[in-house]
Amino acid sequence: MGVDLSDLISPVKRSLEDFRGKILAIDAFNTLYQFLAIIRQPDGTPLQDRHGRVTSHLSGLIYRTSNFVAAGIKPVFVFDGEPPRRKARTIQGRVEVKRRAEAEWREAVEVGDLERAPPRTTSPSLPGRTTSRAVTKGEPAVPPAPNAGAAQPVSTL
Repeated sequence: MGVDLSDLISPVKRSLEDFRGKILAIDAFNTLYQFLAIIRQPDGTPLQDRHGRVTSHLSGLIYRTSNFVAAGIKPVFVFDGEPPRRKARTIQGRVEVKRRAEAEWREAVEVGDLERAPPRTTSPSLPGRTTSRAVTKGEPAVPPAPNAGAAQPVSTL
């Protein structure tokens, strides 16, 4: 759900070098979602393997993780569980936005207007989470968290 800490903490610009020798906790779900949303082919479709399975999140995860390791950072990916019930209205709003964005994207692709068809929607599903866990540390050694407030870390190293 996010917490605005700007009244308590002033932002400080950091570089990867600032984290050399540190263990860095990474919100796995948000990271995967970011990769699914931005790593696309020119027509807006996500990267896929020869069987049609989406691989954008895996590609991004591998490249970012290798950059962290090369910089001397030990990444630890944290996987949340199910969101709390009080977040249901927020989630439903996101579903509606996604539904509208998908409809607009399909319409733009049908008429060949790729400029108007930005990849504004994606769906990091359970299979995506599972394959990402497999990449980060073999098959999931840590069971899924019972809820969003009980995140489970999965270390890469």
